[in-house]
Amino acid sequence: SQSVSQNTIYNLSNTHTSQAYVMSGIHVTGSSTYEKNFIHSLSASSSSATINGIYATTGPYTISNNIVRIGITSTGSGLNTGTIINGINENTGSNSLYCNSVYIGGNPASTANSTYAFRSASVSASRNYVNNIFFNARSNNSGSTGKHYAIQLASNSGCTSKNNDLYVSGTGGVLGFYSADRIDLNAWKTATLLDTNSLSGNRNFI
Repeated sequence: SQSVSQNTIYNLSNTHTSQAYVMSGIHVTGSSTYEKNFIHSLSASSSSATINGIYATTGPYTISNNIVRIGITSTGSGLNTGTIINGINENTGSNSLYCNSVYIGGNPASTANSTYAFRSASVSASRNYVNNIFFNARSNNSGSTGKHYAIQLASNSGCTSKNNDLYVSGTGGVLGFYSADRIDLNAWKTATLLDTNSLSGNRNFI
């Protein structure tokens, strides 16, 4: 077991303009705890690229009390390349996410790429998502047709999700994806049978 905590990871960039590379602030694997990290201002120049604030592969792991801000540069301007963005990207494993705050910003000017504050591909393992803020404020400019989600789940099997704030605010914003778009919190709750005690409200991140 290992622990990665109290780090600030920022200003990572790749300036290649066409390569489909993947950039992650933290790559989580194995039995481990990741807590109290601040990840921000990651950038890519290619619309084929993927940026993950935290990329979580094989577990079990606990991800807690982290702040992730993607889609905004270190100067406070938007990262407007139509890059794929995942605040926290969970691949598989029996995992727990507690008390994380994720914000996705910016105004993509092209492509149909989607972005996610939290994205999970796990289909059956036991998982807990509790007391998190997943806020996607990314908003399309003319020429961009991507969708911008607070949350995506591949399956609700083995999943406990509650007391979260799931919120989107921009053009192209859709609250969640679970087999299809779930446009607001009520539709999300009905489809997933999760997040009964969750809410959808603007936390007014600065």
